[in-house]
Amino acid sequence: MELAPLRIAYPIYLLPCKSEGVNHFLIILLKGIPFGVLFVLVRKVGETMPRGHPKKFNSGSKLIALFREFCDEIIDNGFARVPNQTNFCKWLSDNYCECDRKTIYNALNKYFPTIKSEFEQLQGDVIAEGGMLGKYQSTMSIFALKNWCKWSDKPADNCTEQQEDDNFIDALEGKTEKIWQEE
Repeated sequence: MELAPLRIAYPIYLLPCKSEGVNHFLIILLKGIPFGVLFVLVRKVGETMPRGHPKKFNSGSKLIALFREFCDEIIDNGFARVPNQTNFCKWLSDNYCECDRKTIYNALNKYFPTIKSEFEQLQGDVIAEGGMLGKYQSTMSIFALKNWCKWSDKPADNCTEQQEDDNFIDALEGKTEKIWQEE
């Protein structure tokens, strides 16, 4: 279906056209204003435009690969930097693309939340290694590991099912002993 030129406001007209499979509008200025034509790229009908800026990272694995490269550089340079998100953003801006902390936050928490634990594991490994080698202050290393990497002094209690099974078995053994004693 071909559309006729559309008058948006006197003297501006939109002329729909298609070139190499891409929809365009020619904006034509007429009547007393110097003639000018401008190509404007438009989306296809029914296609929604993404909001905000496009993602800096195509995949979580790309972000992890870049963070691993950043951590390797920290180790190779004698732990001269701390593997925090601010330094990672600076490193990305120098070596990959302009980036800020909000971009890293969104990548880890919204776009690729499955890689957050791997990111924290790499970060924790570098901080722990730097702390053990005396390159980072031990108190601050412990603070960073607990707050940034979710480390704790006590191991997580992940074996509640085993405890429930043990309690059930103990209860059965207690009832069995009672039955044997009664007979």
